[in-house]
Amino acid sequence: MTFCNALGSVTNEKAFKRSAALDINLQNCVLYSGCICATLLVMAFTDLELLLSPSRFLEGFTRGTLLTICLQATAGLLVSRLLKYTDSIMKTVASCIRGPVVVFIAPLLVDSPTDWQTLGSSMLIASGCVQYMLQGPMAHVAKPATE
Repeated sequence: MTFCNALGSVTNEKAFKRSAALDINLQNCVLYSGCICATLLVMAFTDLELLLSPSRFLEGFTRGTLLTICLQATAGLLVSRLLKYTDSIMKTVASCIRGPVVVFIAPLLVDSPTDWQTLGSSMLIASGCVQYMLQGPMAHVAKPATE
C-alpha cells in the first residue's frame, strides 16, 4: 500500500507539473474519473453482483461512510493543490503534519479513542514541523575562490 501510495503521489505530481497550463479542476476530474473506472473494473472482476444490485452495493453505508467520503474528497483536492503550487519543503511539512491533525480532529467527528501516547507523539511531530518551518529558507553560503 505504501508503494502504491508513493507511486501515485509521484505520478500525480508529475502530471500536475507537466501540464501546468491545464486547469487543476479538469486535471482532478480526469484523475478521479480514472480512479472510479479502475475501482468499478476491480469490482466487476471480484464481485459483479455488487454492481448489479444497488441495495447490495449500498449495504453497510452509514453517515460515517458519507463523512469519510467527503473528507477523503476534500483531502484529495487539497493535496492536488499542494502538489501543483508548493515547493518540496512545504509538501514535506504538510505530509508530516497530516497525522497529528487527523489525531486531533477525529474525536470531534467520529468516535475515536485517544490515549496519552497518541496525543504526545502527535504533539511531538507537530512541534517538529513548526520548528522546521520556523527555520526559514536555507541561506546560500558562497565558497571562497581558490587561488
